[in-house]
This record gives sequence, C-alpha cells and structure tokens, in this order.
Amino acid sequence: MTRVPIFIEVEETRKQEEVKVCSKAVAILTEKHGLPIGLVGTVAEAQGVLGEINAAGLSPAIFVVNTFGAKSVLRELDPLMGELPVLYLRRRLYAGRSGLMDQLQGGAGSGQETVAVLRGMTPRLTSMWFYGSRNSDEIARRVVEAIIRFVKDGNFQHIENAAPAGRED
Repeated sequence: MTRVPIFIEVEETRKQEEVKVCSKAVAILTEKHGLPIGLVGTVAEAQGVLGEINAAGLSPAIFVVNTFGAKSVLRELDPLMGELPVLYLRRRLYAGRSGLMDQLQGGAGSGQETVAVLRGMTPRLTSMWFYGSRNSDEIARRVVEAIIRFVKDGNFQHIENAAPAGRED
C-alpha cells in the first residue's frame, strides 16, 4: 500500500513567502518525485484529503505541520493524525512568543526518536524542526529528502537525522 505524506499549513501562512515551508516542500515533491501528497490548510480540508487517500487505497504515512499560525487547529487535527508520526516545523523567530512551546511536553522513545506532544494530545513519534526566513528553502529541501527516505521504509530516524542543527532566523 502506498503511503502518503500529509502537509498542513494554515491558509494565512501561505500568504507569507518566507514561512511557507510546507508549500515549498510539496512543490519539490510534486515536481521531482511525483509522490501522491496532501497539502491542506484547514481541518475540513484534512478530513477531505484523508477520505480521498483512503478511497484510493492509499494510507497516510506522516503529517508535516508548519506550526506558524496553526496553534488553534492542532487539537482538532490530533484525532485525524491518530498515532502517525508528526514533523512539526516551527519558525524560530516566534518560537517563544505564541505559547505553543509552553504547551509542549517531551519524552523519549527508542533510540534518538522523540515522543513529544502538546498537552492533551495523542503521544506519537514527533520531531520539531526550527527554521528562519533565511533558511526556509533549505529546510523545505531537507524535509523532502527525509520524507522520501521515511516513506520508503518507515524508519523515523530519517526524519530525526535530517533535522537542522543551526539557529537561523
């Protein structure tokens, strides 16, 4: 069964070029790799895409969520994501201002994989990548490379190993 990455980037974010990392990653995946992909901006769109994926005999593999502007929809997305892994993309400039990071609970899983959740959300394999306006294109490329590897074999280490180390705003 083909596994499909689902990208979530709220519509307001897509209006700001420097922060639309998911849209950039989807464009690269579509152009260079031809993978089936879901890009959604609302909970209703996520429900629709998940229904289409299931109807086509596909299954979701991982959710990639640009948290910029998405704090208000994360809890509603939680039941749709189930126990699937999530890669959160977090703009470093606002990392401490939105209150999202205050809600994050961390823990450890096997190896280097992280299980971190927002309070009251389902525990799942999670990675948090930070990006800035100067490196959003590079982050989008890294996301694509990690997702391609992850979709092939389901190893979450591909996501963790590709995570950016630097601090760039």
